[in-house]
Amino acid sequence: MTTDTLTATPDEIAPRPASGRWGRLAQVCAAAPIGLVLIALANSLSYRGSSWGVPLFWAGLLLIYGAAALALWTGEVSRRDALGILVVTGLALYTVKVLHSPAGLGNFDELLHYRTLDDLAQSGRLFAENTLLPISPYYPGLEVATTTLMRVTGIGIFRAALIVIGVARLLMVLGVFLFLERVSQPPKLAGLGTLLYMACPSFLFFDAMYAYESLALPLAAFCLFAYRAAQLDEGGKRYALIFAGTAAGLATVVTHHVTSFILAGTLVLWLIVTVVFRRWHAEPLPGGGWGPAVIAAAVIAWLLTVANVVVGYLWPHVISAIGEMTRILTGEATSRRLFESSVGIKSPLLERLVGLGSVALVAACIPFGLWYVWRHQRRQPLAWLLALGAAVYPLMMLLRFTKHGWDIGSRAMAFIYIPLAFVLVAGIELLRTSRWSWPKKAAIGVPLVLVVFAGGVIAGSGPSTRLPLPYQAGSGEMSIDAETIAAATWARDVLGPNNRIAADATNASIMGSYGRQRVVTASDGVSITGLFLSPGLGTYQSEIITKGRIRYVVVDRRIAGVVPLKGFFYEKWEKELVDYGSTVSAETLRRFDEVEGVSRIYDSGNIQIYDVSGLAK
Repeated sequence: MTTDTLTATPDEIAPRPASGRWGRLAQVCAAAPIGLVLIALANSLSYRGSSWGVPLFWAGLLLIYGAAALALWTGEVSRRDALGILVVTGLALYTVKVLHSPAGLGNFDELLHYRTLDDLAQSGRLFAENTLLPISPYYPGLEVATTTLMRVTGIGIFRAALIVIGVARLLMVLGVFLFLERVSQPPKLAGLGTLLYMACPSFLFFDAMYAYESLALPLAAFCLFAYRAAQLDEGGKRYALIFAGTAAGLATVVTHHVTSFILAGTLVLWLIVTVVFRRWHAEPLPGGGWGPAVIAAAVIAWLLTVANVVVGYLWPHVISAIGEMTRILTGEATSRRLFESSVGIKSPLLERLVGLGSVALVAACIPFGLWYVWRHQRRQPLAWLLALGAAVYPLMMLLRFTKHGWDIGSRAMAFIYIPLAFVLVAGIELLRTSRWSWPKKAAIGVPLVLVVFAGGVIAGSGPSTRLPLPYQAGSGEMSIDAETIAAATWARDVLGPNNRIAADATNASIMGSYGRQRVVTASDGVSITGLFLSPGLGTYQSEIITKGRIRYVVVDRRIAGVVPLKGFFYEKWEKELVDYGSTVSAETLRRFDEVEGVSRIYDSGNIQIYDVSGLAK
């Protein structure tokens, strides 16, 4: 592979003080545990209600990332040291998520996948029903890998989940580095490019959760690396690399829908661009030409034969986002307020400034990166494809102004950031190779990289989710405590699994996962809002119980008088059905106590479980 570099400046040629053979890697290895100790302390303080947790969290996080940025900025570290720095940093950032919930899988998305995993571990059968996330059983790659580890080693669900996602994180870091190394000019930029990928909003928390995207992304990254390495015929192992990349692509197909769609689309575009460019730059087709076709065919086949429900699952979100964006552009609707929750809680001013500054820096660097790519790699088809991917970044930012598009834009960043990191590091190369002295370049460049990273963390997690907080009713993960889990455990042990049960969103997620109950949702053709919130308890409620075949209901009295952090208690559309004001009254929550045909079978003080089978018609 040829390497194009800019003319070396005297500052680059002049020797700099040596930091020792392992100096820069040792610095990162020393900084990472110190940063993690600060974050662990921040978590403890935050959970106890102390405001000191926030500055300690940021101090620990920036220490971990900043040490790596400073080490990789000079580009003088060896390839082995660069890999070591990236592995240590990537695993340290994964540990940040583990420290957030070290006792078990507690994030909402993790609980959804917990049920699929538990069903597979208990029965050994695929495609069991999961009403918490109906699409999850049809993409069981993550759960199959975890269950296999559990059966081979005998460890429990939580430990197996941590190991699988930890290995996936390692594969992601290595996959991105190895891929960028074979595309970037010069290849030494791959280290800094991989570090910039870690600034992706989903990297720190979302893609470190036990969820299918967390495994599918690394598999897709490995597929891209293997196909690129095969093009270069490294070590004469072209066909072995093609088969390995295709195997990773097929594993992606059965692990996550969106990742497999984007991977197949990327590979097909890569194939087309390579064919178009062959008159200027003759190189082998990616995956031998047949690899992308096999993966694309597998995506379609799996979609039609196994996961045909995915269209109904994803399409409404796409249509809603397009419709909302259209209404905003035509002035028929107002845009979503950035850095503000659905109930009006705003992020601190400094976070808003850093978040906006991060987006501005990225947007400003893209033109310079594209110019660098044009100057040095305009005959490389893959470079063109990555440049096109980076150019999609502004569009993803626009989606954040819509309520429905925000989720799409946030999820898409995990994919956009691979080509974006390629373009950004190309733009940064212009600064690194300038005639300024090295200390001046480091004093400017490293803080800019830190701003981009901090902005990604801010964009990917709100103040209420970044640190563990004291119990707060009606607030998603913050509403899960020992009493909530105890009620679910009792239901599993005493009532048995798969009883049809209705509850608020938080208790439903716990009852459906740890409690192994069959939660009644809108997918059953019934809305439970009227059962819990409509005035009285008569014919209307009996019809809901009958239609949903509901046997038990769960009432958490702690939500009385509380404004829900996410804007709802039971269902997102509940206020369109029942206008109960800003909070639910205590009287409403006591409605099941004195109704004939209803019996209270569990009472922990705050949480009651009622048998409502007597109200069914």
